[in-house]
Amino acid sequence: MSRSLRGICTAKLRQLDLPSPLTVPRLCAHLEAVRQRPITLMPLCGLPPGGPCGIWVATSATDFILYRDSTSPVHQSHIILHELAHLIFEHSHGLDGDYRRLLLPNLGETAIQRILGRSAYATPEEREAETLASLLAQRISHPPDDTTAESADEQILRTLLE
Repeated sequence: MSRSLRGICTAKLRQLDLPSPLTVPRLCAHLEAVRQRPITLMPLCGLPPGGPCGIWVATSATDFILYRDSTSPVHQSHIILHELAHLIFEHSHGLDGDYRRLLLPNLGETAIQRILGRSAYATPEEREAETLASLLAQRISHPPDDTTAESADEQILRTLLE
C-alpha cells in the first residue's frame, strides 16, 4: 500500500465520524444521514462466474448496493463495505453493458446516475475502495478504545501493514 493511498484512506476514515461500535447496518444508517438519501442492500443470485461480486447503483433518489449471495456472510460483508467505500469516495466507473442488461434489465439508462461494477483491482479507485473497505472491516471487528480517532486509525494501518 503506497504512503499516499494510506494517507488518503486514513483521512477519509477520519472524516466519516463513524458511530461506535460500528456495524454494517450502523454504517449504512450513518451514510444515509450524511448523504440524505436511502441505501438499499440487495443480494443478487445467479451472477455468472468471473463477474462482479458487488455493484453500487446510484439512482436519482436511492443508492443500491448489490452483492453476490452465493458466498460466505463474511465475504458478503466485505463486498458491501467495498461498494460503500466507492460510495464514500464518490467514484465513477461504468459497468459493462452486458452486465448492466443482465442485472438491471428494467432500469433505463436515464434512471441510473452512476453504476459501479468491478471484477479487477487494477485501478486507483479499486485500490482506494479495497483499502477503505479493509479499514472499515477492521474497525467493525476490532473497535477502537477510547483513544483519539487519529491514533486508532494509525493503529489499524500499522496492523494491516505488519
